[in-house]
Amino acid sequence: MLAPATETFPTTAPRIDPPSPTLPLLVRQMRIDARGLRTLELALGSGKVRVEAVDGARWVEARVTLLVADAEVEPFDARAALGVELLRVGDAARLVARLADEETMALDVRLLVPRSLSVILDHG
Repeated sequence: MLAPATETFPTTAPRIDPPSPTLPLLVRQMRIDARGLRTLELALGSGKVRVEAVDGARWVEARVTLLVADAEVEPFDARAALGVELLRVGDAARLVARLADEETMALDVRLLVPRSLSVILDHG
């Protein structure tokens, strides 16, 4: 007999999740002049993003920390797995950060931007 779709059944089988990426391994810091900028587009892989708007700021500052799940990951391998660019084109800026392995790695991105700047996020 099939159970109705609204019922749930507990399982006794152990569930093994891979460790979540929490160990900081690599930090990249960048900044560009924000005068004349109207927008900042963020294209980021998995992880967290914090944006802090600052009155009177003249810079867009980015701090990108690579988090890994395995303490055995070599820094050289991590540098190869992380691609980060902060570019300015006219009145727009773009921060791109991508990971080669999003199962065992994640990003922790902290941005300081002028309050007048529009931020567009493409996350995932």
